Amino acid sequence: INMAARYCDYLVALRGGEMIAQGTPAELMRSDTLEQIYGIPMGVLPHPAGAAPVSFVY
Repeated sequence: INMAARYCDYLVALRGGEMIAQGTPAELMRSDTLEQIYGIPMGVLPHPAGAAPVSFVY
């Protein structure tokens, strides 16, 4: 998701063949949205070089 958020303008997240979320990287790169997509606790930090935020697993 980190690479997609950095290079794509719009993202669609699928899980089990169903669309879980869609939107801009800024809309999807949120802890609550990522937890819904992946089913595990996730966090988001700003990228040190000012690029798209970076997600991580707790």
